[in-house]
This record gives sequence, C-alpha cells and structure tokens, in this order.
Amino acid sequence: MNPRGYAQFKVKDSGTFRTDTYLQYGDDKKSIGSCILLNPGSAVLENEVTNEVKLDDTMRQLNRILQEIYEGETISGRFHIYNLFPLQQSSSRLAIDEMENLFNRGKLSLNECLIGSESLADHPWILIGWSVAEGAGWKNLADIRRHWMIAIEKSGVPYFGLKKRALTYYHPCPRLHEKRLQIVQTYKELYKEKLG
Repeated sequence: MNPRGYAQFKVKDSGTFRTDTYLQYGDDKKSIGSCILLNPGSAVLENEVTNEVKLDDTMRQLNRILQEIYEGETISGRFHIYNLFPLQQSSSRLAIDEMENLFNRGKLSLNECLIGSESLADHPWILIGWSVAEGAGWKNLADIRRHWMIAIEKSGVPYFGLKKRALTYYHPCPRLHEKRLQIVQTYKELYKEKLG
C-alpha cells in the first residue's frame, strides 16, 4: 500500500518552511513510527485544502523501509517526518549554509527547529537520519543536533540509525539509486536489533 503524504508550508522572506509532515497509511491517526532527517526536501503541495503533498524520493524510500519493517502486516497509521530545521531546500549543503545564515541574522531560532520530548514520546520508535554533513562554520547545526538528541533521550523512545560518529547519522535515502534498495535491509536489521 502506498501512503499519502501531508505537510504544512509557510513562505517567509527567508524561504519556504515545511512542518507537520507525515505519511498516512489508511485512516488511523496513531503513530507507527517517526524519523528525524536534516531538512525538508523537494515534496511539493498538491492540494492546498487537504495539505496533501506529492511524495519525494525520501518519502518513497521511507515507505520502502516501513514496508520491510512491517513486512506481512497491514500498515495503518501515521509515520511522522521531523527535520533538524524546517527550511526547505533540496541541496543539503545549501540548506545548512542558509540555515546557518538565518540563525546568525536572528531570522531562525532553536525553538522553531525543535519539538518537545512529550511529542516525541507519542511514537513507538524514531529513525535518526539527519546526515553526516560537517563543516567548520556549522556551529548551529551541531547545536541543533545536540538539542534534538537531548529531547530524544528524554522522551525514552527507542531510536536507531546508521551512525557514522557521535551525533552524525547517514540519511536513509542515498543519492545513488542502487544503494537505496540495499540500505533498506540495513534499516530493517537496525530496527530488529533495537525493538526485537
């Protein structure tokens, strides 16, 4: 079953911001899982009334991962997609540079990037894939990662991801298409290790 995608968009002079993003399977509103990625990618609004979006590559990849995790089951509920920061931009490096610039000019704050650990606690599990990108001038990115990790730990929700080093996790949708199918199995194994 292919999910429907939903999101909220807000356009400001500093760019387009996407929040409240989820994949909907069937009609149930309960959470079936969640992920925290770097920033919103290329999904575009298809219906302004319902806030339905056209699925982008990352959303389709997350669907493949969910199909494997819940293999043989009928998936029903919502998979929530959070981001370290809400600025929409398909290039991760450009997105980080723009985010750093917005922070430095006081146009974006930590509060606009985070959600509370109480909200995270609504999910059965969290997949972390907020990228392994690092740069000398990206101090705000490192700070946001630390604050998100504090919220995750405080929520008590099981989490997993393909870790490179402290606070860096590979994105679940590699650029190379042939690697996308391979990595799906990796996430299934990581899920099994963490949640049995």
